[in-house]
Amino acid sequence: MLVELSPEQMLTCHEEAVGRAEHYVQGRRKNMKDGLTAEQVISYNVDGCMGELAVAIATGLEWTGVFGPDRHDVGDRIEVRSTRYQGGKLIVKELEADRCSPATPYVLAIIQGSSVRVAGWRDLDYVVEYGAAYEQKGLVFLAVPQTDLLPITDLR
Repeated sequence: MLVELSPEQMLTCHEEAVGRAEHYVQGRRKNMKDGLTAEQVISYNVDGCMGELAVAIATGLEWTGVFGPDRHDVGDRIEVRSTRYQGGKLIVKELEADRCSPATPYVLAIIQGSSVRVAGWRDLDYVVEYGAAYEQKGLVFLAVPQTDLLPITDLR
């Protein structure tokens, strides 16, 4: 499903991304973004916000832009992973299995300018069981190819 974001929605995503970047740059949150410039962190977070907003639009659920370890990206249960790679995979940190329910839906969003292709979803239980594991910077990630994702319209 392709979602076209309006200029106003793009501005909202940028504003939310700047707020998120402040947390990274000030060292309040440590993760894969270590070593990136503030501009790179903002760009990374704009993509994340765009994906989250597109999934909210596609599902009809609320998106507040608020983030944190006890929050979901969309509504009260959906997690979103965004990428600019058209052939990108749904990638989830293995340690998320400890903080989220096995039924938590993870959605892949592909950023294309101001458009977002909501590529599909799988629940965490599927990602943990079938995702291909790889290690990067001391963390284990699980990757599911787009061909194995379910359509967003099947998410209930």
